[in-house]
Amino acid sequence: MISDMKIGVIVRQDLTGLGVQTRNIAKMLNADKLIVIDFSSVNGNEQHPELLDGLTDNRYDVYGFINLRSLDQVLEGIDVLVTCEIDYTAGYELTARAKQLGVKTILVSNYEFCDWLQRPLLPRPDIL
Repeated sequence: MISDMKIGVIVRQDLTGLGVQTRNIAKMLNADKLIVIDFSSVNGNEQHPELLDGLTDNRYDVYGFINLRSLDQVLEGIDVLVTCEIDYTAGYELTARAKQLGVKTILVSNYEFCDWLQRPLLPRPDIL
């Protein structure tokens, strides 16, 4: 049953278009878990954790890219993972690990970062 499905969403807590997009998706889907990306070490953007107020308290915080040792923690307790543009690992290891664990993946593609156009052999999300 769809109501029993646990949804995780990778979100950003900055004032970028991607930040707005990911927060809106998390809110719309009533996410059960947030994987919160602090990308300030990469892009220098100021972080606004208050933007996530009112969403679930079940969160996993990531600074920069997702560390390969933490893939299982990111995926723990969810049936579906939703992300926008990228999966925040260098070679889409999060997508590959999710497949191994039976976690479905949805990547909302913003075409400026649609890596499969250039690298079609990357691990593919279940829905792109």
